[in-house]
Amino acid sequence: MVDENEKFRVLIVDDMLTMRMLLRGIIEGMDLPLSTTSAKNGQQALSVADTISPNLIFLDFQMPDMTGDEVRKALRDAGHSCPIVFVTAERRSTVGRDSIEDPETAYIHKCIGTDDMDRFSGEVRFHVRTSLRRSCNPASRTE
Repeated sequence: MVDENEKFRVLIVDDMLTMRMLLRGIIEGMDLPLSTTSAKNGQQALSVADTISPNLIFLDFQMPDMTGDEVRKALRDAGHSCPIVFVTAERRSTVGRDSIEDPETAYIHKCIGTDDMDRFSGEVRFHVRTSLRRSCNPASRTE
């Protein structure tokens, strides 16, 4: 549950600096009580997650050191149960079966050009608002 004095913590994981900056800009522009932290690869994401205990993670699916699916599995094995939103250019059929069956996992396709920005921004904001509401009302979480 998000305490009045505690910000909702969002972890952004992507090997591309431009995507990390884009996500951060969209999320921080929502004017909500939240903080963002970034990681540029899977190993860094695992370390940061253990430090900040994120409430929501935006996770690139294709990274050089670990796939998003491997990071998701390691996070779940470490006890992190927060929602994970894969930000991917991949088709859902190429995403691991365990990720698809994880009820706390969602997918959005990366923004491709300025014409796609409204869709992408809207999906990012939707997942932030939904996760924030759910963290304030734990009874709404799927167990």
